[in-house]
Amino acid sequence: MTGEEGCWSNFGEVKKVMNIIAPFFGVFVVVGGIILTFFGKRVYTRMFSYLMFFMGIAITFGALYNFLINKNSPPYMIWVFLAVSIIVGGLAAFLTFKFTQKHMPVIVAAIAGLAVGFMIAALAKIENFYAETGIVLAMACLGWFLGSKYNK
Repeated sequence: MTGEEGCWSNFGEVKKVMNIIAPFFGVFVVVGGIILTFFGKRVYTRMFSYLMFFMGIAITFGALYNFLINKNSPPYMIWVFLAVSIIVGGLAAFLTFKFTQKHMPVIVAAIAGLAVGFMIAALAKIENFYAETGIVLAMACLGWFLGSKYNK
C-alpha cells in the first residue's frame, strides 16, 4: 500500500481474470451440483481430505521453515522439512477421511441450515443482530438434527 508494488497495485489483473471466468461460473456451479447429487458423500470426503493434506503440508512446511531455518542451515534441511510436512499432511488427510466418512453428511446439513437461516433473515429483512443470529443457529441445529436423523 505504501509503494508502487503495494498489495492493491495488481488487483486489476485479478479483475481481468475474473471477468474472463464469470460467464462460465454458472456452468461450474451446475456441473458441481450434478457431481454432488450423484456422488455427494464420496466427493465431499475425498475433497475435504485432499484439502487437509495440502493444508497440513503448507502449515507444517511454513512453520518449520520460518522457525528452524537460519543462515547456517545446510541445504538439505528444506528437503527434510518437505518430507516431514508430507508425512504430517498424509496423517491429517487419513484422519480427516475417517472422520468425514462418518460425519460429513451431518456437517453439510448443518451448513445448509446456516445458509437457509441467512436467507430467511435476509428475506424477512431482520436487522437485529441477536434475532438474525438466533434464526441462523436454529436453522443450523435443524439441519444438524435432520442430517443426523437421515444419515445412513
